[in-house]
Amino acid sequence: MLTASEIRQYLTSGIFGNDKSLDDTSEIDNAVISVVSRLDEGEDGSVSMKDINSHLLNLDTLLNLDETVDWVQHAVQLPESVGRIFRDNHVTGSEFAELVDDNGELLETELQITKKSWRKKLMKHIRLKLLGIGTVPSPPTDLKVELPHRCDLVTLSWMKALPTAIT
Repeated sequence: MLTASEIRQYLTSGIFGNDKSLDDTSEIDNAVISVVSRLDEGEDGSVSMKDINSHLLNLDTLLNLDETVDWVQHAVQLPESVGRIFRDNHVTGSEFAELVDDNGELLETELQITKKSWRKKLMKHIRLKLLGIGTVPSPPTDLKVELPHRCDLVTLSWMKALPTAIT
């Protein structure tokens, strides 16, 4: 059984290596709330092994092959070539737990992702995904399209959406 305080300790203990992705108190608070709310199927304020297993078994429904490729390219922001590796090897969300096992060894040995910075970035984002941390950003608001009299130019402008708390 994991409590919110144990999840907080795990998130701040360096699971991302030297990357301090969650270094702000509000980010950590939101991450803990997100983990508990997404994984706590028993709704008892803690995360049991049954909750974790249920979450992991349903990862393939969270990210099918196309969604995984899009996620690698857009959320993780890696090149299209890395997305192609995931597609060619039919990697979906159901394989994420195996990919982070043994410090991500399969990313290099099986998927042939040789660039260390890409493997580290994938490891960090896969761990966040496994924990249920993160949300889809809000779409931009007040989108404007300007078409000047030239055929080779389009200007897009928008207002940045305000961040919302993870619930």
